[in-house]
Amino acid sequence: MALQPLANETDGLERLRVASELSDVLQAQGYLSTAFETLERAIQDTPSEYKTHSACLRRRMEACLLGQSVKASFSGVVERACDILDEVSTPRDVDDFDIDLLHLAYAKVCVGTARFHDPAAAAQGLDSALAWLLPKFHRLMESHMEREAFRCAAAYGDLARSGPSVGVASLSLATAVDMMERIATSPQTPPLLKAKALAELGWHGKEYGIEMSRVDSFEAEAIRMFDAAGHAHGAIDIRIRQLARHMEDNLGSLPSEAVQDIETYFLAYERLNCVAAHRVAVATILAALPSESALGVGISLSDVGRTLATAAGTKLGFLLTETAAWGRWLLHSGRAARVVEGVVGWNARVLEEDCRMLKGKIAYCGASAYLELRDFEKAYEWASRACMAWGAWFPLRRAEAANHALEARLSGRGSTWAGDEDALIAQAELEISKDLEHGLEEPAISKLELVATMVLIPRRDARCDGWLDKMEERIQVLSEISPAAGRQKKATLCQLRALALAAAITKGELGAIDDMGDECLAHLEHAVSLHLEDRRVMQACSARSMQTGILFVIFEKTRSRRALNKCLEISVVVRDTFRDMEQTRSLAEATRQYATYLHEAFRRGLVTGEQVLLVLKEAEESLHQGMADMTVLGSFEAVSRRQQLTSPHERRLLYHRAFDVCDKLWRISDLWDWVQLAKARSLSSQLGVHSLVPAELRDRAMGDAAAMELLNMEEQTTRAIAAADHADRLRLRTDLYRIHQQMAKHEVLKHVLDVKNGIPVSWGHICELATQIQIQRQRQCQLAGSNVVLIDWVDLRGSLWLLAVSSCADDASRPLIECCGITIDAVASWKRRWLDAEPGSDAAFEDEDAEEDDDFFSLRELDCLVAPLKQFTNRGDLLVFSPTGILHPIPLQALWIEDQTPAIVRNPIVFSASLTVFSQCCRRAAEVKPPLSTLAEKQQPLPKSSWNMVGVLEDEPGCRFPPTERSDVYNAIRHLAERHGAAWSTGSAVTRRFVAEAMQQSVLVHYHGHCRLDREAVADQSLQLCDGSLAVRDVFSLKLRGPHITLVACDSASQGITAGDEPLGLVTALLCAGAGSVLGTLWPTASETGRVFAERFYAELESQQRGSSVDQVVVVDLAVALQKAVLAVRAKGETRKPYHWAAFVLHGSWSMNLPRL
Repeated sequence: MALQPLANETDGLERLRVASELSDVLQAQGYLSTAFETLERAIQDTPSEYKTHSACLRRRMEACLLGQSVKASFSGVVERACDILDEVSTPRDVDDFDIDLLHLAYAKVCVGTARFHDPAAAAQGLDSALAWLLPKFHRLMESHMEREAFRCAAAYGDLARSGPSVGVASLSLATAVDMMERIATSPQTPPLLKAKALAELGWHGKEYGIEMSRVDSFEAEAIRMFDAAGHAHGAIDIRIRQLARHMEDNLGSLPSEAVQDIETYFLAYERLNCVAAHRVAVATILAALPSESALGVGISLSDVGRTLATAAGTKLGFLLTETAAWGRWLLHSGRAARVVEGVVGWNARVLEEDCRMLKGKIAYCGASAYLELRDFEKAYEWASRACMAWGAWFPLRRAEAANHALEARLSGRGSTWAGDEDALIAQAELEISKDLEHGLEEPAISKLELVATMVLIPRRDARCDGWLDKMEERIQVLSEISPAAGRQKKATLCQLRALALAAAITKGELGAIDDMGDECLAHLEHAVSLHLEDRRVMQACSARSMQTGILFVIFEKTRSRRALNKCLEISVVVRDTFRDMEQTRSLAEATRQYATYLHEAFRRGLVTGEQVLLVLKEAEESLHQGMADMTVLGSFEAVSRRQQLTSPHERRLLYHRAFDVCDKLWRISDLWDWVQLAKARSLSSQLGVHSLVPAELRDRAMGDAAAMELLNMEEQTTRAIAAADHADRLRLRTDLYRIHQQMAKHEVLKHVLDVKNGIPVSWGHICELATQIQIQRQRQCQLAGSNVVLIDWVDLRGSLWLLAVSSCADDASRPLIECCGITIDAVASWKRRWLDAEPGSDAAFEDEDAEEDDDFFSLRELDCLVAPLKQFTNRGDLLVFSPTGILHPIPLQALWIEDQTPAIVRNPIVFSASLTVFSQCCRRAAEVKPPLSTLAEKQQPLPKSSWNMVGVLEDEPGCRFPPTERSDVYNAIRHLAERHGAAWSTGSAVTRRFVAEAMQQSVLVHYHGHCRLDREAVADQSLQLCDGSLAVRDVFSLKLRGPHITLVACDSASQGITAGDEPLGLVTALLCAGAGSVLGTLWPTASETGRVFAERFYAELESQQRGSSVDQVVVVDLAVALQKAVLAVRAKGETRKPYHWAAFVLHGSWSMNLPRL
């Protein structure tokens, strides 16, 4: 800028004056940080004899004001400002505009501190400090100093509008209007200044109580004058505000041409380099955009706002934009996980002593996010932080945070950290009394609402009516203070009274169901009308959703078709509205409810099965969208969050309703699709996070420059997220969100997203995969005539049915289906008796005395689970088992298919949580390219990019190993490694870091050691190493490159099964982290047995590597290798029983690539 060289050439007050003008220009453009630094340097360079000059004092005060925004720090600022005031020697009656502006800046410093840090301390004496402002304005106008008068009027208006919130009562909004109108109507006012005054009146016309016709007139004249004067953006500023008002009047909607206008205006701001005006414009549009809808637009605008705040150098502006964006994410339920990262990062960066308001806001957002995620203990922790940050300084905010704390404790009641119900109710009563003592009616009513909703109504407590009556009493008081807030709480009260009646109707204790139902519905209708009066569409929709629940209860009690039809009619409206508002969680719930009602109508012949399946699919997709958002967290946290958010009962019911419809219509292909969907939506969909883009899709994308650019942007942003700290991740995830929106519009890239998001494999894909594996096994594994059969089990009408896809099926258009002839309950009973029994008990599978071929041997009860395979499989076929729920821990491979032959003897078998997981693991394993080497080269240990074998059986507290077995294991590890040219390590060298690096850098890892498993907390399952353990939660954070991993360790393949058929354990963690295949054991096995198994398994791999294939890379069949190793163990007399050999199972890919020997 031209002023910068001039400032450098001058000194004394002149240099300060020039630097101050430069700072003013920078502030006007919006570059606050640069302006602040310029001002600070100028003040520092001012000679000491001028430090108390009015011009220097004014600039020192303005630096205090500017520093608040730049640093987001208010600690000690008012004190410093008071010290500057004390240095003023000029009497107030002397006409010195520098001193006037100093006092104005002081008032703004106090107001800023009152808003963000310490209201009481900052507001003291503000009224008297501003008493000079109005008289000064009149003197300036009489002296025809309109420009200076405008500054006073604008400041007066700003302070008058913010006055009530910071305790300033002496400034009048009417006076603010009079001041601006006087400037606008004065003949001496320059046209451009007059336009600014008219624009100011139009902008704040609603707050000033100006009629809209006058506002329109002011703005039309201002636009004409700005255009006539050639002002760069004055007219654009006004048009932005007009569009914002249009949005407010039309619930955020804008015609397409108006959207184009906004984009044009924003581009104009960028071209003009007007950061300040651009920031105001973005904030104006965001404020007008309903928080509950238009998520994409809101996120994009928030991102622009953050970028502009960064350019301006205002930490305060950035954080205000950031917390507002978090609020928008939270209102769009299902996206709370994105907020958690930002909250954790920024909480550490903002000190309570700097800015209590921001510190409390961040903590409050954290509490809201964790409530959404149903982590109530953390929600309570963050709510408590918010209470501490706001404390006595912001009592209303503190009371709101206390409501979050109460909600968290009520949700977690019964736990040690939350307390019991009666104690919580007593505490709530105490908090309510405190709120009312301080005149905080709304938070007090909210606490009454929480206790009634979460405790009294559900348990039909006798105190319920009393609490609701007290709530009504307080609402009447609130309505006198704030009619809008009163209406909102009245609507809530209506909903609570309806809930109380519904609870009574559900219990069937009321004879006149129709009358009580009508009263209940009337309460909800009144609630809807109250919500709509203030255009709270989302809340109105929630009340409508409650109506559908009441109507369905009435239907269940009375079998009234009219009630069911009305229920369906309203449900459609609710679902469509939530969809339009992009309310993920609410949409999922509304669609799930609609599907429930529609399924009941189907059972009564009122709708078709096709209609029900369509809505069930919509409900499932909505539910998955909320679950998929958990992947923004670390992988293990994603798992636990998904499980917390999942209602096991409701999720299972959704899938079983779909199974029921398919069963009744005998639509086997649709049934197969739903089974795959149910499994792919489980934890297995997490594999999509680390899945590779299929080569075929990448090749197609490479032919499209736009597609490759988006793919590269996605990969770069994903890497940046992994490297960024918590505070920056939300911004980067917003970038990724927008990139994915663009990818979803591209034909090829949409398929890429499907892969990454764990979309279930299609029927065509799985048939193609089975054929490809068959061809590959016949060509490279020399297994002519063998087929591939992929098998699922499904629960229909309480019985288990087997679904299969065969690579040689006569009818390739549909899966094969057979009834197993056993119920879920029977399998569960068998598991409790044999697998869950303590070792040493009569019923323990481990200690069973019977032989395998005895009729009364325990496994013979379950042979029917695999017996149907005799009809459509042959010996040698590869079987891919995808168990369901209770079947996960069952040794299916040990059951007889035919002729007293266990399945594993007859066929090679690989397990997978779902066929989607199997497909992804096969693709991942196929992508691994092993280092090629000659036989001679393999005599030396290969680099870590090849094989690693480790053994660790070191003693630890509570766990001691026989020295001879330890020595045998370590010798076996060394022998295996030397034979196969692998790197190896044993004992104290096998550290957590060593094993993690080996897994991430190798194509094969073999571990022989001890696995800890607490069946009540499978997530804590871990491999024991010399310096600690590698647990499930640790494995999730690894980034593997598709290796095969063998775990010869007790229970290493044992998994916990959670809601939605989600397996959780080391196998799942390793596959999610990027492994191609994992071999482990279902239960504890003898270490010696593990050594025998490993020796035979790797001998078979070597044999296949030395086969007749001429390819440099050999596809080795892991399933066959496991089969032969199991048979070797089974052939030994001391390990002939299934307990010894049936524990070994392979998960993931059936094969891996190894170099030919």
